[in-house]
Amino acid sequence: MIRVLLIGQHTQEIPPQVDGLAIDAQDVAGLDLDAVNTNLAGSTGFYTHVFLCPSVNAAKEILGSITNDGKTIDLLDLCDHGAAGGMLLGEDVAFHVDDGKLVRGREFAQWLAPRLSATGQLRLLGCNTAVEERGRLLLRLLDDVMNWDEHRVQFTDRIVFGTIRRIGAAHLDHDRGFVLRRESLYSSLAALDFVPPVIGIREQSNNDWLIAVQQAAQDEEENDDDQQQTEEQPEQAQ
Repeated sequence: MIRVLLIGQHTQEIPPQVDGLAIDAQDVAGLDLDAVNTNLAGSTGFYTHVFLCPSVNAAKEILGSITNDGKTIDLLDLCDHGAAGGMLLGEDVAFHVDDGKLVRGREFAQWLAPRLSATGQLRLLGCNTAVEERGRLLLRLLDDVMNWDEHRVQFTDRIVFGTIRRIGAAHLDHDRGFVLRRESLYSSLAALDFVPPVIGIREQSNNDWLIAVQQAAQDEEENDDDQQQTEEQPEQAQ
C-alpha cells in the first residue's frame, strides 16, 4: 500500500491572499510546516513517502516518479495552509473554488486521478478546507473530476476529504501520520448528500451505488416504523 505525504515548502511569508485565496494568519501560525517535516523525518511508520513540495509542478514530478512503473497511490495527503474551498501547495494555489466553480486545480485533479488507485483517497490537510458551502462544493467538484472520465463512462470509488477545523501538531503522530477523527474531516461522499451502507465503498456503477444507498435508507426507515409500531402496542395483561 502506497501512502504519500506532500508538505508545502515556502520560501517567504504567507500573504493574506494568494491568487484570490484568502489565508487566515491564525491558521498559518497554527500549522507549522517545518515542525511537520521535522517530526516525520526518518519515520518508517504510516507514510511510505514523505516529501517537501514547493509547487504543483514539483508535486507532479514527485508523484510521477512514484507511479511511473504503473503503481498507484492509495492515500495522498497534501499538507499546507488552507481556507474554505481551497488550499496552497508550496508557492501555488493547488485548489480554489470561487463563484461556484473550480477556478484552480481542475487540471491538477485530472492529472492526479489515474495515479490514485480506484479506491484511493485524497486528503486536503489545510485548515478548514471543507467548511461552509464553498468547502463542500470543493469536495463535490473534485469528486466529480476524479471519479468520472471525460466521456462520463468510467466510474471509480476515489474519495476526497477536507478539514472542518484547524489542523496542527496535535493531529500528527510520528509513526501514524495525520490522525484525524470524524469531527475533523468531511468527505466528498457526505458533501454529495449520500452516505453508502459501508463508508468508502461504492459499486463500480454509479447507478448501482445509488440504488444500494436508497435501498439501505428504505430498510432503515422500515425498521424504524416497525420499532415504533411495536412500542405503540398496548402492553398485554399480566
